[in-house]
Amino acid sequence: MKLRHTICMGLIATAVIANTGCFARWRRWRDNPPPPRVYPDPVLPGRPPNGKPEILLPAPNGNGAPALPPPTSSGYVPPGSFVDPRIPPSNRGAYIPPTRTETREPPLAPRSGSGVILLPPDLRDPPVGPPNVSESINGIPSPVFPVGIPAFVEVTNKVSAGQRPDLDGLDWLKANGYRAVVHLHKPGALNSADRDLVERRGLKYVALEVDAAALKASVVDEFARIVSDSENQPVFVYDNNGALNGAMWYLKFRLHDKLSDDQARQKAATLGLKESGTDEATALWLAIQMILRDMK
Repeated sequence: MKLRHTICMGLIATAVIANTGCFARWRRWRDNPPPPRVYPDPVLPGRPPNGKPEILLPAPNGNGAPALPPPTSSGYVPPGSFVDPRIPPSNRGAYIPPTRTETREPPLAPRSGSGVILLPPDLRDPPVGPPNVSESINGIPSPVFPVGIPAFVEVTNKVSAGQRPDLDGLDWLKANGYRAVVHLHKPGALNSADRDLVERRGLKYVALEVDAAALKASVVDEFARIVSDSENQPVFVYDNNGALNGAMWYLKFRLHDKLSDDQARQKAATLGLKESGTDEATALWLAIQMILRDMK
């Protein structure tokens, strides 16, 4: 028990002595503080100790990097200037300010004598000329593409052919001086409506029956007579799909116009001639061959 008491008293005494010593040291530092540390002024480039301005050239560093170029070299750039890092110093050269040139352009819209502003020639609308016309029939100009007549073809300057015209097509035929319309049709086909529409416009209506099973040279002769009659010209010949038209024109070219087979085929093909493809075309082509064989 006495030993424990002795140890505690020793620790207390040690703490009191240490605290007393620290307090005394702090009081001495407070009453007599040390003098402040004095640092020398830094030496900056361009400001030597003697006060005279000069340009200091840095020496190469230890890593082998080149020194900055002198002011008289082509690679020197004044402080604060922007330098493109992609351009090597040897290619920078001295700065040359761009020159400003004045250009004079012609006015976009010149004025006419009356003061009206005109557009340049390349911006003006093209001049409007007369409508495009083909050869005239009886002195009446005819448009290149008639309205309302499918597969329209001019066989001669007074004879044309095509498929069944609509009302606009009939009006176009009337307006362009046609006198007659020839309708090629199959046996038993009703044609009263076509006749009424044609005759109502003052045109002559001629119906010609074409039967592949009974086609003869006499039918071709009648067809040639109708289209060659000056009383009917200008004349327009039509059917429903071009098959009858092409067959009759091919026979006329061979028998009356004395064209060769190649020439007749080439011309009749534009009018609807087909050697095969449908039952009607095949039957007509066989009938044509029979007529040509009989004519030899």
